[in-house]
Amino acid sequence: LGEAWKVLRVLNQAAVRREWVELHQRAEEIESSPGSLFDEIGVEEGPLLLLRWYLEAEQLLVPEIAAPAVCTQLDDLAKRLSQRLPPRFRPSEAVVQLSSVLFEEEGFRGNSDDYYDTRNSLLDHVLASKKGIPISLSVLFAAVCARVGVHLDMIGMPGHFLLALKPSDAESRIFVDPF
Repeated sequence: LGEAWKVLRVLNQAAVRREWVELHQRAEEIESSPGSLFDEIGVEEGPLLLLRWYLEAEQLLVPEIAAPAVCTQLDDLAKRLSQRLPPRFRPSEAVVQLSSVLFEEEGFRGNSDDYYDTRNSLLDHVLASKKGIPISLSVLFAAVCARVGVHLDMIGMPGHFLLALKPSDAESRIFVDPF
């Protein structure tokens, strides 16, 4: 039985590798065209491939379930967020309200106790444990915001990761540190 799990894992990872190459090619094509990358590729698409790469043994039997389950949870969070927003809202209102939902009500936080645990990078685990590292919490935050029409810049820093709301005539740039 142990060999069968190994074969399933190899087959799953080969499929994920192919999808990663396709996603990368799509991103390159979009970047060279006038469209927006965020309009075509969800911020969570890469991390969902990572999730599928590291599926647990029992999940390998039905690998097509894990990613849609995470998307459903992201959709549910976006629905909760949209219910708190007026019909015409400023992007900063969405950021403030989502911060309240995730960090105050749901208890999401940085996992500083076990920072280097691989599961901190997997969205299914982050959603279940409500703990993650800066980049996974940022992906979660940005993916929910994107579902209500708010696109955030993702900013890699030395040893950290932040989000930023683009400045506009009505609002200054707002930085978000989900960790």
